[in-house]
Amino acid sequence: GERKEIYAGNAFQPSWSPNGKRIAFWSAEKGGNRDIKTISRNGGEAVAVTYDDIVNWNPVWSPDGKYLYFASERGGSMNFWRVAIDEETGKVTGNLEPFTTPSTYSGNLSFARDGKTFTYAQETSSSNLFQAAFDEKTGKINQDPLQLIPGRKIDRNPSVSPDGEWIAFDGIRDKQEDLFVIKRDGTDLRQLTNDIYKDRAPRWSPDGANLIFYTN
Repeated sequence: GERKEIYAGNAFQPSWSPNGKRIAFWSAEKGGNRDIKTISRNGGEAVAVTYDDIVNWNPVWSPDGKYLYFASERGGSMNFWRVAIDEETGKVTGNLEPFTTPSTYSGNLSFARDGKTFTYAQETSSSNLFQAAFDEKTGKINQDPLQLIPGRKIDRNPSVSPDGEWIAFDGIRDKQEDLFVIKRDGTDLRQLTNDIYKDRAPRWSPDGANLIFYTN
């Protein structure tokens, strides 16, 4: 048959409701934030399930149509939430409830047909800062790299100060993305920011007196 546009905005990951009358999806239209919505299979006005400054995606209906599940970082890390919903109208009928898995990052939820079990994907990652002696004539590393901060953490985007003594970087601690500096020998670690915002990619000014970075 002919194709029909159901929703005029940008929309991702459509999910049919069990009765086939409604479609859940996520959309990024408010400053790039991702929100969950539902819409009739015939189009019309979409009904918002979430409307906030938090990343929400991967909406999935429960097999009985009474709940809409989705992945969200509202609890600090990416995990699952659910909300009671009217399958016919898309109206939210309850509060958002955490549906937490034992994972620091969960997504791609899929229910079994009986609704009693589900599968999901878990992501576990770490990245660390290393230092190695480099021979600029041969272009080779002459020794094993030294890990500056021990343990499994997520430290990224290093930037060396103009005098070569300090390294600025962004790292994740307690689910927050903050800025840090450390001496090049791995001592004197200092935390520069401590907030819920995503502070990333610090870079030194040419005189070494300031750091520029991006944040939400």
